[in-house]
Amino acid sequence: MKMTQKIFPAPLYNFLDYTHDAQVEQTILDCGAGGNFPKLALFAIHGFETYGIEISEERIQNAENFAKKNGFNLNITKGDMRKLPYENEAFGFVYTYNTIFHMNKEEIAEAINEMFRVLKKQGLIYVNLLSIDDSSYGIGKEISSGTFMDEENGEQFSHTYFEYKEGDRYFEDYKIIYKQIRREYLSERDSTQGMIDYIIRK
Repeated sequence: MKMTQKIFPAPLYNFLDYTHDAQVEQTILDCGAGGNFPKLALFAIHGFETYGIEISEERIQNAENFAKKNGFNLNITKGDMRKLPYENEAFGFVYTYNTIFHMNKEEIAEAINEMFRVLKKQGLIYVNLLSIDDSSYGIGKEISSGTFMDEENGEQFSHTYFEYKEGDRYFEDYKIIYKQIRREYLSERDSTQGMIDYIIRK
């Protein structure tokens, strides 16, 4: 396996640290796994058996190109995170990074329920949500509570934003072991990125 020189997002390194102490097998599912720089590679480097689900065929192809170039086998398949094609308790770890907030709040609930369904007992989930601190909050047409439709790179995308404690309701049946509200100024965009990170144990 070739080592990639890419730097992965800091929240995923943090999630990786938490996986070391979990008493479950090192199988991991990325919900929203496609793209030019698939984040699953971080976990492949560290010896995980990796799987991914992605709704876009183009993003799957981009991820496969990256994997082939770098000597990874990421096992990314086409599908919808709201209806995961896996058996109950199939994975030790599940995560979604910068993806789930493109759905509305009801759809996010469906996806998170599916993520817990396929997660083993004592396994961990990582989820990040957009917060109302984000500079893009309120931009575009509001199509449902906290969800706005806007144009991004010439395409229409929805973004859903949360108040600081609002997302906790998705995890009330489980244990939140890490939560961080992040505000980061992006100089290249002259904007503030507002995120809420969660790590939850089943």
